[in-house]
Amino acid sequence: MAPENTCPLIGTWRLMGMYKKTEAGGREPPSQGWEQARGFLTYTPEGRMFALLSRPDRGAIGYPDIDDAKRIGAHKSMVAYTGRYEFKGDYVLHHVDIAWIPEWENNPQRREVDLAGEKLTLTTPFGRRPDGSMASFALEWRRQG
Repeated sequence: MAPENTCPLIGTWRLMGMYKKTEAGGREPPSQGWEQARGFLTYTPEGRMFALLSRPDRGAIGYPDIDDAKRIGAHKSMVAYTGRYEFKGDYVLHHVDIAWIPEWENNPQRREVDLAGEKLTLTTPFGRRPDGSMASFALEWRRQG
């Protein structure tokens, strides 16, 4: 964990865009529906982070009368997790304790860091996607005032 108030990631960041990186070095749009995703990422001085992302096409789900199909759609259209973080300069480790993807819990999530002024790009390691392909994702954030 970074000492209080010295980590350059501290603050709230708004998602500006994302793209998929292929094993061949190409750059592609993210999965369908995520092209205009919205989201926020917060790093606190105490060493905790929160991330929430969603697709812009999320519709009403009829709460409180939600059927399984609506639950599945809501689940597939967002990502959320929180945990402690360790800033290591060129990467950050998210020590996830609560997550939309249960497999992330208690498994550190490494993100490569590219910080340039008020712009932050976090890049995931290459990994197998639900469709079987291998990819990495770069998420571009802008610091909020």
